[in-house]
Amino acid sequence: MDRSGRALTNRPGVIGHMGQISRRARSTSPPIKEAQSPPLG
Repeated sequence: MDRSGRALTNRPGVIGHMGQISRRARSTSPPIKEAQSPPLG
């Protein structure tokens, strides 16, 4: 979801929509965020 994060900064409208999806994905699948944490940083 690294590419999506960058797109959000360019598209303010998507931030609101993706913002809710991100919160759901975090609580639904916390391990996914960890797997993408190392590559992100």
